[in-house]
Amino acid sequence: MVVDEKDPILLFDGVCNLCNGAVQFIIKKEKAQELKFAPLQSDHGKTLLKKYGYPEDYLEGLVLIEGKKAFSRSSA
Repeated sequence: MVVDEKDPILLFDGVCNLCNGAVQFIIKKEKAQELKFAPLQSDHGKTLLKKYGYPEDYLEGLVLIEGKKAFSRSSA
């Protein structure tokens, strides 16, 4: 998967039904469709986690990467 670094990307737990439901909700509601998605467990997700200082096995919640910064938990 190639993602332009200028595009915001949301990393999510790909095996969590709640997370998958949240992603589907966002896709339906997002008008501009600028947000990209990747599972935390994917190769691309692991690469981004490592790049932004998270452990590759991070599964504590969603991670939003935008503007060369990563946000998680309440900062996301």
